Amino acid sequence: MSSPPSSLHYGQSSFAVETHGTDERLPRRVPMACTSCRKRKVRCDGRKPGCVNCERRDVQCTYVSVADEQQGK
Repeated sequence: MSSPPSSLHYGQSSFAVETHGTDERLPRRVPMACTSCRKRKVRCDGRKPGCVNCERRDVQCTYVSVADEQQGK
């Protein structure tokens, strides 16, 4: 049995994600997806006035505020 690499500490995995730098592999979270992306359950880039998905599909891109959404329930 070999010893673990010296850069690892007890309880850490060699698959740990670096948190101190920008990691291009991790997707950015968008505050809210547009209504079209939410309906289709696809990732929205959150760009305004129109996200990439809506531009590609040639549909109107609309965003509903959280307050408006909660009133409808």
